[in-house]
Amino acid sequence: MIQSLEKFSLPPMITLDVTNVCNLHCIHCPYPDIEAQSDFKPAHLSWEHFQKIAHELSTHDQPSLLRFVGDGEPMLHPQLIEMIELAKRTTRCVVNLTTNGTFLSDSKIERLLESKIDLIDISLDGLSKPVYETIRKKSSFEHVMHNIFSLLERRKNKKSPTKVMVSFVKQAENENETESFKKFWDPLVDYVMIRDLHSALGRIKQEESIQRNGARELERYPCPHLWKRLVVDCLGRVKFCASDWGDKTMLGNIGDTSLKALWQGQLLNDLRNQHLNGDIHEDTACKKCNDWATCKWDWGYERLVDKVVLSKPTLAPSLPLLP
Repeated sequence: MIQSLEKFSLPPMITLDVTNVCNLHCIHCPYPDIEAQSDFKPAHLSWEHFQKIAHELSTHDQPSLLRFVGDGEPMLHPQLIEMIELAKRTTRCVVNLTTNGTFLSDSKIERLLESKIDLIDISLDGLSKPVYETIRKKSSFEHVMHNIFSLLERRKNKKSPTKVMVSFVKQAENENETESFKKFWDPLVDYVMIRDLHSALGRIKQEESIQRNGARELERYPCPHLWKRLVVDCLGRVKFCASDWGDKTMLGNIGDTSLKALWQGQLLNDLRNQHLNGDIHEDTACKKCNDWATCKWDWGYERLVDKVVLSKPTLAPSLPLLP
């Protein structure tokens, strides 16, 4: 092991994929293909599963980031705002919502700001209408821009502490807008994040992702995901990989166990040791993965939150360091 995880009872980050339903068909996302499968069934994380997670988090003093995201659009979950309100009321977590921005109506903006959510992250991927709507298919550039500026104005009027960031997945269709995107949004929001393209374990844009992250040329290093986060999906399945849109990296189900038990459990510890020893087993999803090269030990969402929300190292110190 890099170092004992005994004092790190939870990961620095817990990601909740609260729904598998989305209103968009983004070109760098596996969702359109998954939705088209004959066995696709819409699902939302149950209130019972979320209550169990929130209760466990409420019993821990260790700071963690609780991210509401999705294998779809989290704002399509009918109880999303109630979940955020409960998390803010009962846990010490930093709470983040990552959204495509299409459902940021004035009434939902008011409730989110009143909940004192720490960070709202809006995925855009383009600065101009043609580029945005080429990537974020089925969306409206004007509608989302209106929603973002409404959020910023209402935040200003309420003097809300909520931070707002916008993000951009750099890929062939938008890379010529990367610098102009940053220049436009830097004065308006708290952070502009340029994300690296990944392939969702080979489901989408795999060759482009490999060319960008250099996975074929780099010497493989232990994947930081194994030390940074746990993911709970809409069915309550707990996974060790945020790039897994299926069930290839399952550790268990939140209905049967706890986050702490899985984080410190034998399955995950064995996998960590495989990565450390350079002996990744053939039967793991990690063996053929190329997305590890987009994951960095010295940067990640936990450090972004330390910088933008907390203004001091808080989540990152929970991470062991490679020797």
